[in-house]
Amino acid sequence: MEPLQEPSESAPEATTPECAELRTELARACEGALVPEAGSPLRAHLRACRACEAEYREALRVTAHIARERRVAREEQEREQRRNERLRLARSPRSRRSFSLAIRTLVLPALLILLLTRTSNNEVEAHVKALKGEYSLGVRRIDATKLPQPLRRGDWIVTGDDSAASLTLGARHEVLLEPRTRVCVEDRSLGRMLFDSGAVVLRGTRTLTTAHAVIELEKGELRAVGDGAGVDLEVRSGSCVISDASGERVLSAGERARVGAP
Repeated sequence: MEPLQEPSESAPEATTPECAELRTELARACEGALVPEAGSPLRAHLRACRACEAEYREALRVTAHIARERRVAREEQEREQRRNERLRLARSPRSRRSFSLAIRTLVLPALLILLLTRTSNNEVEAHVKALKGEYSLGVRRIDATKLPQPLRRGDWIVTGDDSAASLTLGARHEVLLEPRTRVCVEDRSLGRMLFDSGAVVLRGTRTLTTAHAVIELEKGELRAVGDGAGVDLEVRSGSCVISDASGERVLSAGERARVGAP
């Protein structure tokens, strides 16, 4: 924008009706330390009116002074805060600083190593054991004479035509796999499993994901029988929530339902 020019010698110095009309716009410009746009009525008025131009320039000077004072005060406050923090650290007991240093140099790296170790280990707390016949764990075939096998996230378990297997947590049998069943382990405590086909009995609080719905069992027992078309559910105790394309519904103990194709 072009700089304001000095008003002409013949410009009036007293307040005029035009001054009163532009008073609000002039006050806004003064408050925001703004230069009126070229060609605006206020710019033209300031060229012609010595009184308004003097008021405008004085307001700019006061605004700049206030802004400087605020900046100086803020910088001084920040310096004071930094000074107080240095004094606090200097006055703290040496033993506390030594302990803090030990925490940073010894304990924190140890915790980081433990976290990385647990993250890289995919073993879950559960095991699988054949109750009769044999089952497949990945590419391995395992029968009832073998010890319980530890499970990993992503392991697929497939039972044979005349076999059954149990998934356990410690000494508790939490999931029963009936013949011709395919399931996949999703987390450390058997809280989530993928169900492909066959028949499975869940106990406790479990989430079973199928191609047709998500079934959330709450502290009970549930039997699910599925094929490519759908899954039949029987709640033996507790309750479960079914979430599918039609929404959510709750089944209580003794109720049955089918999800997927009828």
